[in-house]
Amino acid sequence: MYANVLKASMIRSLFLFSLLVPNFVQAQPTEVLKLKGQFMMPFSGGPRDDGSAAVLNDIGYYGLGNNQYFEVQKDWWAYYPLDDRWERRSDIPGAPRQYCTSFSSDQSVFVFGGILDDGTIVSELLEYNAVNDSWKQINTSVPTRAKAFGFRIGPDYYLGGGQNDTMALGDFWQLNIASGLWTKLDSLPFSPRYPMVSFVSEGIGYACLGQDSINTYNSCWEFQVATNAWREVAAFPGRARTFATSIGSNSGGIVFGGQNDKAELNSEVYSFDKESNAWNREIDLIYPEVRGMEGFSILDGYYLIGGLTQNFTRISAVQRYGEEEKSELVDVKVWPNPTRSGISIFIIDHVGKNSEELQVHLFDTHGIVVGEAKISGQNDFRTLDTESLGNGIYFLRVASEAYSVVQKISVMK
Repeated sequence: MYANVLKASMIRSLFLFSLLVPNFVQAQPTEVLKLKGQFMMPFSGGPRDDGSAAVLNDIGYYGLGNNQYFEVQKDWWAYYPLDDRWERRSDIPGAPRQYCTSFSSDQSVFVFGGILDDGTIVSELLEYNAVNDSWKQINTSVPTRAKAFGFRIGPDYYLGGGQNDTMALGDFWQLNIASGLWTKLDSLPFSPRYPMVSFVSEGIGYACLGQDSINTYNSCWEFQVATNAWREVAAFPGRARTFATSIGSNSGGIVFGGQNDKAELNSEVYSFDKESNAWNREIDLIYPEVRGMEGFSILDGYYLIGGLTQNFTRISAVQRYGEEEKSELVDVKVWPNPTRSGISIFIIDHVGKNSEELQVHLFDTHGIVVGEAKISGQNDFRTLDTESLGNGIYFLRVASEAYSVVQKISVMK
């Protein structure tokens, strides 16, 4: 009886403390215009930047890139947004690589070019068949390059820019995906640069930002397939930048983070509206100051994976942005955050059976489990010891069989 009274007293105290302490839960961004951000299950392949990503049949694919040990990778993973789950798939054939360009057709995912682990820049085109989890190499007539931009419009894929061993490139190519035929189009109307951001909105392609050996740019250009012609649109309103991440939307596109012309990493998120030819400031990244992320749009969310922070730390964070947060069927409070020696995890509300067991895992930025517990359901709590953990960012995941919630935890000693 005494134990039950003590537990009830602790629950009431913790709940009241949550009302009084502002940092009980990580604060949401204050400059929200449309988008809202939340953390999802960290990438299971560990910290990564400059990888490749694409979407096929509402499943995200991501891999390659550079890990936290400066090792170039060749792994390939599938992400299931409804389950918030990663699954390892077959590695790409050949050497590990980074700075590739990736896209999808109705049946396959493709990875083009990039820089191999020995520094060689290639023009290989690799096709991934998701049905039988296999890869094959396709011949291509496009010159070698890395950090190119590209977008798919209808049956064709368009590829341009990037860099080879000696210079930035200004050529522009069209691939008929069904036949595998490449056609060289007129050169780009803007100065050669890399790595630009690109996106597609309702059959219109866009290429923006980038750098060359001297300058960093904030210009943005629109490509119309009907005329095979480019026109300059409204310039990006933030500082000129490169290594940003972009995802297309019905109204235009969204640009996340990047590195500006002063070598500073940025947190701003901007959306481009093609009807008004205007950029709008959205919220800041919930994982601030990151470049080299990869992203894709699945269902009603925009997902960002990995990246490099201002102190050159690669991360495995997965950030989801949308006009509404992904439905969370459990309300989890964590205190204190930041923490020194431990955290208390308290279930305020749990839609489901109160007796349903919830699994709690604490991940480091490598995706390694560094703490775990079980919670029986609503109005229950557990503690996790963080005394042995180093300073830094961790991700707490509370999950049932049907859903999961992820929160960022800071350890500061």
